[in-house]
Amino acid sequence: MNAPPVDVIDKLGTLGLRAAPEALRSLLESSTRGRASPTEVCERLVELERRARDTTNLDRRTRAATLGTFCTLDRFDWNHPRSIDKSLYERLLTLDFLEKGHNVLLRGQSGVGKTAHKRDGGPVEGSGLEQSIEVMKQLAGHGRGGPEATSARW
Repeated sequence: MNAPPVDVIDKLGTLGLRAAPEALRSLLESSTRGRASPTEVCERLVELERRARDTTNLDRRTRAATLGTFCTLDRFDWNHPRSIDKSLYERLLTLDFLEKGHNVLLRGQSGVGKTAHKRDGGPVEGSGLEQSIEVMKQLAGHGRGGPEATSARW
């Protein structure tokens, strides 16, 4: 069996396809061996290109996000920059506040670990300062606890 001509692979690249030449070559060879119809070849090519673009886009967005490095909770320094009430945090992980209908607001200065803890906790949604204040006002007005029941200062 003949390998696909190199110029076909190069021409596909000039069209802006991001898939690696080796992947394109493999796709064309397997399609030829399997006697794939032109439609099947196009479908496979589109899927290969979509995966390549998704990978490239994710890599680019990850680099641009400048997320830095994160530590797992077992390596978190509970005494930096101030002491965090670890027992309160562990109680939050039980999610018993959901059964009681309470909300949790993590607040504190920049760099104290609010985002890292929110990320590990999973079911918590983020919101802006204005939305958080509005929620606290609503809760206080409905007898469901004031700021003491909905927040912990770290």
